[in-house]
Amino acid sequence: MAENYPTICMFLSFFVSSCVLSYFPGKAKIVLAAACMVSVVLAVVNPRKILRETLRRTAVMSLCAVVFSCAVSYCAFDVYAAGMDKLDGERDYVRFRINECYSSLPYEARYKATVMESSVIPKGTRVVLEAQSSQLERGSMVQGEVECLKLDGYLGSFDAKSYYNSKNIMLVCEAEELEYIGRDSRFSLTDAFAGINEKLTSMINAHTDGQAGGLLSAVLLGNRDGIYDSNKRDFRRLGISHLLVVSGTHFAVVVTMLETSLKKLKIKRKVRCAVNIAAVLFFMALTGMTPSVVRAGIMHILAQLSMIISRKPNTVNSFALSGSIIVLFTPLAAGDCGLQLSFAATYSCIVSRMFGAGVYRGLKLWLRGKIPHMKKLISAVMSLVQTVFMTSFVCVSLLPLIWLNFGEISLLSVPANILFIPLLSLLMYLGGAYLILYPLRLFIVPLATIINMFCSFISKAAQILGRLDGAVVSINYSFALYFLIPMTFLILILPYVSRKMKKRVFASVAAVFVMFISVVLSVRAYEKSKTYLVYSAEKKNDGFVLRSEGKLLLTEISDASYSFIYNLLDDMEPLHSTEIESVLVTHYHSKHLRLIGRLCEREIVRNIILTKPLNEKEESVFRSLVGIAKENGAGVSVYSVGAEIPFYGCKITCEREYLSRSTHPITSVKIETDEKTVYIASCSFNEMTSYDNIGTAESSDVLILGRHSPVYKKVFGLTFDTNPETVLVSDAAYDFADEGTREYFDSYAIIGGDGVEVKLN
Repeated sequence: MAENYPTICMFLSFFVSSCVLSYFPGKAKIVLAAACMVSVVLAVVNPRKILRETLRRTAVMSLCAVVFSCAVSYCAFDVYAAGMDKLDGERDYVRFRINECYSSLPYEARYKATVMESSVIPKGTRVVLEAQSSQLERGSMVQGEVECLKLDGYLGSFDAKSYYNSKNIMLVCEAEELEYIGRDSRFSLTDAFAGINEKLTSMINAHTDGQAGGLLSAVLLGNRDGIYDSNKRDFRRLGISHLLVVSGTHFAVVVTMLETSLKKLKIKRKVRCAVNIAAVLFFMALTGMTPSVVRAGIMHILAQLSMIISRKPNTVNSFALSGSIIVLFTPLAAGDCGLQLSFAATYSCIVSRMFGAGVYRGLKLWLRGKIPHMKKLISAVMSLVQTVFMTSFVCVSLLPLIWLNFGEISLLSVPANILFIPLLSLLMYLGGAYLILYPLRLFIVPLATIINMFCSFISKAAQILGRLDGAVVSINYSFALYFLIPMTFLILILPYVSRKMKKRVFASVAAVFVMFISVVLSVRAYEKSKTYLVYSAEKKNDGFVLRSEGKLLLTEISDASYSFIYNLLDDMEPLHSTEIESVLVTHYHSKHLRLIGRLCEREIVRNIILTKPLNEKEESVFRSLVGIAKENGAGVSVYSVGAEIPFYGCKITCEREYLSRSTHPITSVKIETDEKTVYIASCSFNEMTSYDNIGTAESSDVLILGRHSPVYKKVFGLTFDTNPETVLVSDAAYDFADEGTREYFDSYAIIGGDGVEVKLN
């Protein structure tokens, strides 16, 4: 490996160590750098010539690269990023320049902005700016008082930190009011290309519907903001989310089209290469310079430069160099899972080609011997074999990263990639033709109609396949890493071992994979027999996730807060589930319409359990929820207040009570299994009186005192004839308990109750 690729070890060491070190604390980086420096000295001295000259040179270069990556990572994550985190909670009057509108709602907007003047935030710092104004355009200059917030946990379950870090954004600035002071008159190349991108996007949206326009803009221009959440969900579950981002395929199409056209014009090779480089740079700037775009662009530029100097392009070295360039100029991008997955997939493709070359030749010769006169059939078979092998190879190689970031894998990834790659490639060509013909006003309406129908077919196919039961399997198990890392390592070294070793290494990979699948299936079978309850409380909200016979039921029993629901979804992770069997609605609130709608769009929800409406207002919300369920392919079942709701071996009973000065109901929930009973009550249940008249509370095995916003802040006392097995107490219930009850809580109960898991059998 080192002899064939003299720089790959150095570049790969720098890139891989930078990605890994993004998860390490600063002290660990210092220790690693010191250990590598000692190793460099020992390798250079090497008095007994233990290492061959080539290996020694490679070892020294690789270790120096690791030391350098430690220094870069320490400065980026432990100095700069930590400095930004210290600004959490600070307030200041700041002047901003708006760079991009990230999202806009009627009463709220989120922008990417640059700090121009501030006494607290360093000038030039890029931030996420949240404001009530939704009318600000790119280049606008605004000022106002803001509060600084860290990115950790921001935007619910969305991994905002790694996403924004890849764009050198470390801070959120929240403003109640902003003053518009004019526009920045300075020319910006970034703004110019962003303006072109926006014009092309508006051209696409002019004659396509919302779904088709979103898909086409993502495939052609890298704009993912317009993609429907349901499309993102289905593509994620099928393992084909990478098809919605600009990648090497786009550059290959652009370069191929240019190369073909220039050859027909009899342009010299060096000139063609120069034109191709210019086109690649233009396309990189047009699509936003995301890590995947930059990676693909650099690799194509290096390939063209190799042809200019009459050298054969070295894909492996180009790959390693592109990763190093990105991390060197944007160190914070090393922690972005999107960047890591992009590079891992690309390297797996390179390795699969190297490893599969011999296999393909052998199979092709065998087919020629069997069917010598059917060359077209042989070519078709070989194309299919290569596609299946490469896709399978990449999917297996990405398992460790997928496990670390998502804890789940798609069982349909290989067939879905085989099916959707040609479909989305065809969509890309249709979209390209549409944009070329748009200025001429030729055939754009019929072409747009075809695009709408084609996108509708793609979305429907993805929805049907993505909703299949068992399409996604959770691998969020602690033991997974012990199988996945060695298996991936063995796969990646396959091209570099001798022929004698290839069979042994391949057999080892197969054995480890079979063992991994066997253990996962055994653990899943064991967990299927167990019943769990995870309770969470936050601000005015509380709710729970119930898992029984491998199925999940999600319920919030408070204000239908969307952010809280996603905190509950985060609590699903330890329960090893990838979808929601049922969502239980205990009462009606107008917020439920938005909550259930967005939840069904972003997650797979099989069934919605609705309480029977008690008045006209509830009837209106009920009908709307039924419509939302039908639109998203979810079933609907209805229960009466106080009636038992069966759920895979459990019985659930919901009660509602209205306080005298509030229209909002207070909800209690009882969950019964064959072995245990759980009772969940709000701290304001029964107008803050004692719990003596809550019949099943004292006889429950698990008692949960929730935190729904108390209307009457009356101190209550609590006594039990028999102590429950487990008591969870929210901070609200604790705050409004008398001194004696607090002493009981302190000695016996779990205070806070946030994300607490309770086993029910």
